[in-house]
Amino acid sequence: MHHAPEVLKKEGHKLTPQRLLIWHILIEGKHLTANEIHNKVKKKFKGVDLATVYRTLELLVRVGSVQESTFPIGPTRYEATEHVGHNHVICRVCGRVEHFEGDSVDKNIGKICAAKDYDAENTEIKLLSTCKACIERAS
Repeated sequence: MHHAPEVLKKEGHKLTPQRLLIWHILIEGKHLTANEIHNKVKKKFKGVDLATVYRTLELLVRVGSVQESTFPIGPTRYEATEHVGHNHVICRVCGRVEHFEGDSVDKNIGKICAAKDYDAENTEIKLLSTCKACIERAS
C-alpha cells in the first residue's frame, strides 16, 4: 500500500530512524498536524525538533507519499496517501476533517476539469459545513 521508505531510498535519501518513525505515525493516523506528529516523535526521540518534522514532511510530500492539506479552519494537516488530491469535508465549528469519495464525484470532477482544459489528475475538494455534533451542541 504505502511505500515511502522504498521511494526515499530509491531517490537517494537516508532512511533515518526519525524519518521512519514519522512515516509510521502518518500511516497510523489521519489528518495530523506537524505539532501532533512532533509530540508523538518526542516520546521516542526526545531531541528531535519541530524543524526536523517539517523537513521530513516536506520531503514526503515532494515524493508523493503524503498529502499536505490546508483548511480554512486550523493548521495544515498531513496524511499518508497513495492518492494525492482526495476530498475532505470540514466542520466550520470544531474543525473536524473527514474524507469523502465516490465514482460520481470523480467523474464530475473529470468532466469539469476537461471542460475548462485542466488536468484532473491531482484535484482536491474541500467542503465546509457543520458536523452533526456541533449542530446538536448549538441547539
